[in-house]
Amino acid sequence: MYGAAAEIARLAGWAAADSGRHAAGQKYYLAALRATAATGDRAMGVNIVGFMGAQAYSTGRLDDATRLMDLAATESARTPEAVQAMAWARVGRAYAKVGNQDTARAALGRATGLLNRAVTGDAPPWAYWVDEPRIAARLGRALYDMGDYKSAERELVAATTACGERYPRDRATWLGRVATAQLRCGRVDEGCATARRVVDLLADHVDTERAEHLLRTFRQELSARGPSVTSREFAEYATVRLGAK
Repeated sequence: MYGAAAEIARLAGWAAADSGRHAAGQKYYLAALRATAATGDRAMGVNIVGFMGAQAYSTGRLDDATRLMDLAATESARTPEAVQAMAWARVGRAYAKVGNQDTARAALGRATGLLNRAVTGDAPPWAYWVDEPRIAARLGRALYDMGDYKSAERELVAATTACGERYPRDRATWLGRVATAQLRCGRVDEGCATARRVVDLLADHVDTERAEHLLRTFRQELSARGPSVTSREFAEYATVRLGAK
């Protein structure tokens, strides 16, 4: 019973944080931790602390994020490899956020190695989403945070392609970064084409503050480049599609 309550509270926390209601998200995560403590489920606790760390870096509390991710990774040592891979991938993302590239890359490499050694069926049921596309996406997001836009694009495009039509909410955030990465590399037409895919996902499938924020960043940077046919056409497309949502 406590295990089910913990997972429900974690999902509620994630949904709240993803929609920008961070205070509510934090309350749900703390409730999830309390329920997990009653079960003694180390792997679930590692996952919840990881979500708390992700919320911390999303709200600019970078020191809290690295502390939480380090804690989760340490506690993951006696959990299945898939859970460890998830924890170390999160460590990599957190350290990328603070600009510690060596630690970030080492953690991401460790995550990839752990996932490659994971035994099918060994992970808890809630860890079904810890797979190669998700780990590749975390690598891509970390590379993006470190300013390695070409490599970030490669990993995020690979993750998006590998997951097909799954994970529309995540695909919107992955492609949001791809679009801005392309723009920052001077490939305006490609960036606008990718950003259209983000617009379509937001218009048709998902409601996520993270992807909306990434799209706003793209539009601001596109506008800063000055007027062009491509930017005008994209702005018109986004207005029509998102205005109807």
